[in-house]
Amino acid sequence: MARSTVFDRYGTITETRKAYLGALLRELRPALELRTALDAGCGVGVFSAYLQTQGIAATGVDARPENIAEARARYPQMVFQVADVEDPAVLQTGPRDLVLSFGLLYHLENPFRAVRHLAALTGKVIVIESMVFPSRFPRAALVDEVHEVDQGLRHVALVPSESCLVAMLYRAGFSAVHRPARLPDHDDFHPSLSQRQRRTILVAARSRVARGSLHLVPDRRPRDPWVRRWAQPAVRALRRVRGPQDLNP
Repeated sequence: MARSTVFDRYGTITETRKAYLGALLRELRPALELRTALDAGCGVGVFSAYLQTQGIAATGVDARPENIAEARARYPQMVFQVADVEDPAVLQTGPRDLVLSFGLLYHLENPFRAVRHLAALTGKVIVIESMVFPSRFPRAALVDEVHEVDQGLRHVALVPSESCLVAMLYRAGFSAVHRPARLPDHDDFHPSLSQRQRRTILVAARSRVARGSLHLVPDRRPRDPWVRRWAQPAVRALRRVRGPQDLNP
């Protein structure tokens, strides 16, 4: 018998994200022939089960044994495994066509390591939903989390900005990172007078996904943070002539 968990408190945003994911999969699934999926950070298996309803054979992994036990109780016909995406051992689960990472990365101490592992497990495409640090630059913030049972294992997280997450995905080996033209209809995905945008969704693949609802985000190299803004043009000119290695002692 299923027990009540903290995941059951997130009804509104969970249902919003499920509806959004369904619309996205109706585009991606036939175009990319998605048959298998890995739900990374599956919690109690809500999105894993939803993927099954969309005709995709899903396996859920989560670092908390109690979450996996509850997921197995709720969905006994499905496969769930205890695995930490920050641990290289997660690679033993094997690649899937689709990797889903909803509500995971902003709970981790090492999100880039996790992205590298998830990239290695991605056969065709990864869909990431995450809270992001509010900055247009590739930055991250170290955040102390409340000690809720559904939070990260160590209750401290490095939360990347959206541009930082884009850079991570490119550095992890994806050839194309996309931002949806429209984000879910929930306040967390849109700025307001009282708060900045808290969440985003990104879709990364081995090649560009030709869908009208997805816009390619270019791989922009950030400016050197140690060079003052007024000196940037001169530094770029020197690099063109001498190469970047000659400018560092």
